[in-house]
Amino acid sequence: MGAVNQGHQRQLTFEPHGHGGCKYTATAIHTTREHAEAHEKMGFSQGWGKVLEQLVEYVKTVPMS
Repeated sequence: MGAVNQGHQRQLTFEPHGHGGCKYTATAIHTTREHAEAHEKMGFSQGWGKVLEQLVEYVKTVPMS
C-alpha cells in the first residue's frame, strides 16, 4: 500500500515471518531533502515507532485463526 502526501510517498508492507509471525516494514521516500528534514524535525521517525507500538497492541486483541 502506498500513498503520496505532503512531499513524500510511504509504503507499508506485511510479510509472513517465522511460525505465524509477520514482518512489518514502513518506508518513506521524500521528494526533496528539505521535505525529509522537515518531517524529521516534526518527529515523524518517533511517530512511526508509536504507530508500530499501537499496531502490536491491537493485534494482540484480535483472534487469530
